[in-house]
Parts: sequence; C-alpha cells; structure tokens
Amino acid sequence: MYFYNNPNFKNINKFINIFKKARETVIVISLFSMTIFTFVSVLFRYLPNLKPITWSEEAIRYTFVWMVFLSLSINVEKKDLLGVDIVVNRLSLRLKLLIEIFCKILSIILLFVIFSRGIRMVHINIVQKASTLPINLAIVYLAIPTGMFILILIFFSQLIEDFINLSKKITNNNKR
Repeated sequence: MYFYNNPNFKNINKFINIFKKARETVIVISLFSMTIFTFVSVLFRYLPNLKPITWSEEAIRYTFVWMVFLSLSINVEKKDLLGVDIVVNRLSLRLKLLIEIFCKILSIILLFVIFSRGIRMVHINIVQKASTLPINLAIVYLAIPTGMFILILIFFSQLIEDFINLSKKITNNNKR
C-alpha cells in the first residue's frame, strides 16, 4: 500500500504495524484457546469421573466469531479474495483501476451499513447475558462493528492507493 512505502507517513506506518501485530496476536490466541477449549471439553466428556464442561461450546463459538471478523481484514489487505476476473483481466489498466475504485466504494458503503447495524446489535444486546458464560452478549456482537471498521479502513487506504495509481497512469499518458 502507498502509506506503507511512503516515508512521509512514518508515524502512520508505525501505528499500522503495531495494529497488525496486535490483530494477528489476537487471532493466534483465539485459535489456540479454541483448540485448548475443544480438547479439554472432549477430554472431560469422555473420561470417567469428570463432569462435562458446559461453557466450553459457547466459549468456542464466541471466540470463533471474533476470530472470523478479525481475519477478514487480513484477506482484504492481502487482496486474497475469491473473484471471477476473466473479463477484468482483458481490460486496460486504467479501466481495471476504475472498476476497482467503483467496487471499493460500493464495498465501503456496504461495510458502513453492516457497521451501523452491528452497533445497533451491540446496543440491543447490552442487557443480554450469555447462557453459560458470565459475559455480556454485547461483547460478542462487538465483533461485527470492530471487524467492519477495520475493513472500512483497509478499503479506504486501498482506495487512496488506487486513486494515486490512476492519477499516475493519467499523468504518464498525458506526458506521451
């Protein structure tokens, strides 16, 4: 991305790198804890004289929700998304960039709608408690706006990069 390679944005780069490390650390811890919860839960269910852990399934589910919403941003950032690009690959670079810009603007609009609905879900569930865990369900639903906010930031930075690339392309064509 443009910000990562531009020396004028040194502080932003530091913040982004710290944020990326924190996000990846949370994802790794989530995956590790899900594995431990699952293993211990199965162990307690089938070993004699041990009572099954009733809260483990709920903890695994909620951890998985957070992990998915945080992991989405990694795929978008690496542009590792599933897509059909047979037609787009045959277009000129300028037209490709215009289509990418249009799709990113639409994505930001959709993500903002999901973000605002996620905030609404957090407010609705602020009084709800999990059935077996001593946590508020608003914490679980907070994964939706958090994940969408991160995605909006990534799409926005990619959109800036696309505009810069488009302006470079137009400038290079005008010089010829």
